[in-house]
Amino acid sequence: MSNSPVLIYDGDCGFCQQCLDWGLRRLTAFPAYLASQDARAKAFGLSDAELAAQVWLVGGGLRLGGASAVAYVFRMQPNLGWRMLGWLMRAAPPISNLLYRWVAKNRGRLSKLLRNR
Repeated sequence: MSNSPVLIYDGDCGFCQQCLDWGLRRLTAFPAYLASQDARAKAFGLSDAELAAQVWLVGGGLRLGGASAVAYVFRMQPNLGWRMLGWLMRAAPPISNLLYRWVAKNRGRLSKLLRNR
């Protein structure tokens, strides 16, 4: 296992890949990342169902899924605006979790929408 956090995302999902690419372009403090389909993802002790359900930030003492993982990535940033977004997400978990679940449920549709822009 890693001493630094690793972001595990669905590498087969176009929307997930678009989000990862966005983060790599815009966020200066981005964790290492790994597609959930990569055999190394199993080393973090996540089940197939857990890997399919949401993004994960694991390693370095962390095991965060979904909105909590996304909020943590934002809180890692040196830019105050991104950090504040992460803290807001952490302060309002019912809203963050609801929004995350809606995005996860509609990621196929969102991927097509973004691709057509």
